[in-house]
Amino acid sequence: TPAAAATFTATNADTRVTASVTEWRKAWGVALQVQVTGVVAGSYPERCQLIAVAADGTKDIAGTWAPTTSGKIIAQGATSMSPTQIAWFEVVGSNGETYVKIPTGASGDA
Repeated sequence: TPAAAATFTATNADTRVTASVTEWRKAWGVALQVQVTGVVAGSYPERCQLIAVAADGTKDIAGTWAPTTSGKIIAQGATSMSPTQIAWFEVVGSNGETYVKIPTGASGDA
């Protein structure tokens, strides 16, 4: 039986980027799938990252991908953090800009 999944979604009105992160608890951490819309190739840096952020500020790069011409992407990722450690996820460009923060409801504020 697969582990139960949880999905978190957010939109940044300033960047017009929307992201949904689905997480599956694993013995070693969390398997992830991120769906992003609004990060269009040519308008954004060459690489994007999904960052898992703990309430204490600890960060873990959970996935990377390149923007597409359609502005839509579905990417897989993982982190060794447990779901209870992850306060939010960030979709960040290689220029360091945060396009959207996705709160998880765990302890901590996005």
